[in-house]
Amino acid sequence: CSAGGAAGATGNYSTPPVTDCRPVDDPLAARGIPANLACDHTNKSVSGLFTSLNPGVYCGGLRITKAANVMFKPGVYVIKDGELKSDLGGIVGGTGVSFVFTGAGSRLNFDPSTILAYSAPETGPYAGVLFYQDPAAPNLETFEISSKTASILLGTIYLPNGIFKVHSPNKVGDKSAYTVIIARRLDIGSTANLVINANYSSTKVPVPDGVGPN
Repeated sequence: CSAGGAAGATGNYSTPPVTDCRPVDDPLAARGIPANLACDHTNKSVSGLFTSLNPGVYCGGLRITKAANVMFKPGVYVIKDGELKSDLGGIVGGTGVSFVFTGAGSRLNFDPSTILAYSAPETGPYAGVLFYQDPAAPNLETFEISSKTASILLGTIYLPNGIFKVHSPNKVGDKSAYTVIIARRLDIGSTANLVINANYSSTKVPVPDGVGPN
């Protein structure tokens, strides 16, 4: 049920979408972004290493590449003025993590070779929130998941001015207890299989107020 229309061949939908629905208020805009945006890292890149990263502000983005295996410790990762990117066999994951995107060009891109598994925090200011785009961000930044191995995206994906683009040839999010998506636009590729579970009671990761069963 869409307030903004739908595109693509009729055969892509079952059942046909309803496209005259009333818009609803943004449920997560009030969360906002962290007050302290001083850079902890600038143009950070991890290549070919097995390592862990700490929460903080990553100015200019963060790249995981060349089969680097990176575990994100619990906490909030601010991606400021750049891209969270994994390519060339990067392996990324973390439990209790939130990614906040703010500034020019702040977005994410996980290529087909990336292996990823993320779950949102159980407590704190971003409890239940996995990806959070600054509500003041420019319109239509692209947040792309093309990974062939992306079964766990547990939490809420909040992209009020973004395009959530899923072009993976395999299932995305199918092993997550739940995934909530709030996005300006949803772009599902012709071979993609985005799974939206709603098994809210099977995880300790809370569903933010305003979405899910609350």
